[in-house]
Amino acid sequence: MRTALIVALVVLCSVGALANSFSGPGNGFVPVKPHSVPGDQPTNVCVFMDELPWGYNTVEEVLVAYSVPYDLYNSASMGAVDLSLYDKVIIASNQSDAFYTNLAAFRARFEDYMDGGGCMLMCCAAYSASTSYSTVWPGGFTPTTVDCINTVQIELPAHGLFNQPMMVVSADLQGWDCSSHGDFINMPAGPVVLVTNQEFVFDTPTAFEFDWGMGGALVLNQPIDWVGSTHPYAINAILYMCGGSNPVEDSTWGIVKALYR
Repeated sequence: MRTALIVALVVLCSVGALANSFSGPGNGFVPVKPHSVPGDQPTNVCVFMDELPWGYNTVEEVLVAYSVPYDLYNSASMGAVDLSLYDKVIIASNQSDAFYTNLAAFRARFEDYMDGGGCMLMCCAAYSASTSYSTVWPGGFTPTTVDCINTVQIELPAHGLFNQPMMVVSADLQGWDCSSHGDFINMPAGPVVLVTNQEFVFDTPTAFEFDWGMGGALVLNQPIDWVGSTHPYAINAILYMCGGSNPVEDSTWGIVKALYR
């Protein structure tokens, strides 16, 4: 009897310790997707950038600060780089016309990458005359630009984008000069709208996520490079690992589901 009681107590304490290891804000952390378990981040990143967006090197600075290995390529390499070597591909903001020409030319390669399970961060924000706003991006959407929008709203505050590794609230996204450059047309099927515009084009998306096969993408029409590498939203977006609708589950995710379902 005494032995059985000791075993029961050990099991109970082990489960309690495991539950606490996944705890977060509120009554407990419930991941939105398996890739948003606390501490998860990309392990090998491909960055496409021809020039520093608005003179800032935000993407590289965040990756270095969080010890994430990455390779930097210019857009002329889009047709040659083996994307399958990377678990995340980042398209930097505010690039040249030649950059967006190459992006359109190799759109199918990026879609194949996502289809196979890859995650993309597509930063669409640019100056108003940029051809970013006439380019069909991977996934089939086109960003649009309107007047400088400085009032936006987070639609899903519990989403991993706003909680890992930093806490982000709507107040953090206001008054960037500009907080949003616009919205999108021809969005992929089933988008998850994360941030909406609250000026000029009310309640339209300026940040969304979509699944594409086994992978997907986070898409921003917000200038995260402009706000810099210490801004919590920029950090979260650069580190965020998106995933498809049927990702392979590992043992950790199975444990989390068992604890919180």
